[in-house]
Amino acid sequence: MDLSGALPGTGKPPCPADADFWEEEPMIVLTKMNNDKFLVNHLQIECIELIPETKIVMMNRSYYLVRETAEEIVQKIAEYNAKVQDIARTVRVIGQR
Repeated sequence: MDLSGALPGTGKPPCPADADFWEEEPMIVLTKMNNDKFLVNHLQIECIELIPETKIVMMNRSYYLVRETAEEIVQKIAEYNAKVQDIARTVRVIGQR
């Protein structure tokens, strides 16, 4: 087991500051009000409140204020789910033993 903190097979740290990394990853990336980017598990979102900012309330009642609109977040979730479903369709067992 690699304890260096690098992503397997890449040698890169899991949270690089490189913006290109965030665009390539198939995860839901949101931006905090201070412009820090973070990944969110969309299955843990309880609701999205529309105060002047967008407030993401998680199942454990913690929350994040983000720069993205509710529509952008829903679009990111839909795109992520579509990618996951496409991956699932390509992995098939064709032959039997």
